[in-house]
Amino acid sequence: MDPQATWQLLLDAYSDGNSHEAREAAENLLAWLEKRGFPPQVLPDRPMDEAWNRELAHEVCQFVMRRCDSPFV
Repeated sequence: MDPQATWQLLLDAYSDGNSHEAREAAENLLAWLEKRGFPPQVLPDRPMDEAWNRELAHEVCQFVMRRCDSPFV
């Protein structure tokens, strides 16, 4: 599992309106994080500590999964 690549895939799919791919990436990243895998750097231009990245990635994954249950705006 490459959490950084999965994070980028999640962001790209979400911004492109591809709910299936965004949800799949979110599910995969959540499963990785729940197994205590290391989180992606969510802000590549401003590296933060692991706790910050883990929390933000977790929340964004949950948000994406909720949004995938309804049409994107």
